[in-house]
Amino acid sequence: MSDVIFRDVEAGDIPRIKKVIGEVWDWVSVIEDEEILDATIGLYLNQILYEGTFGRVAVLDGKVVGVIFGYVDGQEPRYRMLLEDGTAHAFTLLGAPDVIHQVPPQVPHCA
Repeated sequence: MSDVIFRDVEAGDIPRIKKVIGEVWDWVSVIEDEEILDATIGLYLNQILYEGTFGRVAVLDGKVVGVIFGYVDGQEPRYRMLLEDGTAHAFTLLGAPDVIHQVPPQVPHCA
């Protein structure tokens, strides 16, 4: 049996942390579209990363299986460098990529 290792959060952990969040909060059963799910979890995680002063992952057999973040008043946030592009996530949730690629209709000239 392997031991669980607890260590600081690293940039390479983010994709797996997002999976853990989706599974633990059961968002995977509520949001079927993978792109919408990723954007929703991405925005949620960005808020945590922006404010977090403490973060650890639980690793079992080389795979992140758990995560905890916290904030200690008066300490500097430590995880802002791991933020994802919130604009892309917002556009995904708003459906903007489809709108951006549409060509506006031509307005006829009046005589």
